Amino acid sequence: MPNTSLWKRISGQRWVLGGLVGATALSAVLGFSAWAGEEGGRPDCPPPTMGMPMMGRGLDRMLAHLNATAQQKDQIHQITQAAEPELKTLRDEARAMHDEGLKLWTAPKLDAQAAEQLRQKMDAQHQKLSERMLKLMLDVGQVLTPEQRAQMAQDMASHRRAWSRPDHASGPAQGAK
Repeated sequence: MPNTSLWKRISGQRWVLGGLVGATALSAVLGFSAWAGEEGGRPDCPPPTMGMPMMGRGLDRMLAHLNATAQQKDQIHQITQAAEPELKTLRDEARAMHDEGLKLWTAPKLDAQAAEQLRQKMDAQHQKLSERMLKLMLDVGQVLTPEQRAQMAQDMASHRRAWSRPDHASGPAQGAK
């Protein structure tokens, strides 16, 4: 019969490490995808955090597609520019935690306690990012008309379906030959 306390400890470490790897990956995805529309980003990248292209060229494309007025564009640019420093800080924090997770993962001896502490920090950081992105979305949503928000939701759903196709790795433009 196996040693139950040893099995519980090993099993617990597996869960913690699995959570760490998952949280690290999520943190990296959220951190980088929040800036997918930034200058230098690929135009065929999936939508950023929460499906909202709220920065850079993605924002301009979205506003043009929604036929936003000049006043709406100005207001939304002011909102996103005000959010940009905080989002950059959150992105940098996520990158640092991702790097910390990789160091823990590649250490000669896995430290389950350190991994759990990092997972908790990542959870808290993700919560901050999620709250800030929601505030940004709501602020932008106050500027758009109900019809524009409906159009945006429809576009996001369409984009999500396109990126969930099995051939999404090649990007929508290349996949439609």
